[in-house]
Amino acid sequence: MIKTTAIICCLFCLIFTACEQEKPVLSALVTPLSARAQYERSLQVTDPLIEVAYTEWDSIGNLAFTQNVELPTPYRQTGFFLKGRAEVLAYEIPLKQGEQIDIQLNSDSTDMQIFMDFFQKKNGKWHPIFKSTKERNTFHFIVPTSETFLLRIQPEFHKTGNYELKILKNPIYAFPVLGKGNDDVWSVWGDPRGGGKRKHKGIDIFAKRGTPLLASTKGYITNVSDHGLGGKQVWLKDAKNHNSLYYAHLDKQLVVKGQQVAVGDTIGLVGNSGNARNTPSHLHFGIYRPNKKGAIDPLPFVKMYKNRFLNNAATLKFDIINQGITHNNANFRSKPNAKKSFIKKIANGQPIELLGAAGRWYHVRTMDGEVGFIHFESVKQLKATILS
Repeated sequence: MIKTTAIICCLFCLIFTACEQEKPVLSALVTPLSARAQYERSLQVTDPLIEVAYTEWDSIGNLAFTQNVELPTPYRQTGFFLKGRAEVLAYEIPLKQGEQIDIQLNSDSTDMQIFMDFFQKKNGKWHPIFKSTKERNTFHFIVPTSETFLLRIQPEFHKTGNYELKILKNPIYAFPVLGKGNDDVWSVWGDPRGGGKRKHKGIDIFAKRGTPLLASTKGYITNVSDHGLGGKQVWLKDAKNHNSLYYAHLDKQLVVKGQQVAVGDTIGLVGNSGNARNTPSHLHFGIYRPNKKGAIDPLPFVKMYKNRFLNNAATLKFDIINQGITHNNANFRSKPNAKKSFIKKIANGQPIELLGAAGRWYHVRTMDGEVGFIHFESVKQLKATILS
């Protein structure tokens, strides 16, 4: 059995060594009244001991930019932070234009603040676009461009308390065909058309002739026509985001130009008009950006997510010290799943730091400073030992 004290010392040495790395360049975009800013200000005093604590806390917070994991969604992680051990959790979250993300961070502790920051990378610099306050630790964000974002979570220094992190992703629009879903999309953005002379600028959703077509968003009808490749078509202008939604190959149009519609209103029926007359009935659905910026892949705007969390088979308890060892030659992975995420094997008995529990996985940091995931069956937790 590895001595608990040796593990703790090694892990602290690892953290302090990593903190010596060059800090990332951050933008000047700061929320002055954020909870984190107020806390930083409270630590920047003349007391040398407090200054040392602040330097350590700030340096560990910057580990988020070099020690993070990529997350699929939905994602739920639970765990607790321990007094006397500075910690940070960091996640890269790839998102696409047309999606919206909801992040919720909860804790039962009334004595500990947990700071949440959400960053977007522009021109090589991380810009914080959300910094939590004492009153608000939830975040709703509509994705403006397809890229990877960074979520950082860090508790107050020298405090103990539990946490629960939930991350959900949804489309900003409703699915446009009644009773249909992701499995009914048979042709996607970029598929060849016209013998390879052009590319598909939308998605095809197959359904029986006469299936109702629904307004995916609140807005107004800008055009109802019957001509060209699209045959019977309807154009819907998004009142909020100003995108133009294109419905083509209809059997019937049930709206008129200028008509106001709400989400879920029937605007037409599925058909195969235009150049789809020799194919099964389906809706060609497209999205065009405002100011003549052209078409964009519509699938992220309407893709449906189940957003169900698995019960935690991996668990962390307050009566242990968030340390563990591996067994069964553990597979160390970049994501909390077994698909295309394998990094390396970790031999039996290697010490690891347990950052949190997520479904059947532990979020861990190795002695080399790598962060990733190990299946719960390949981890043994170590309990605290009182030294005589």
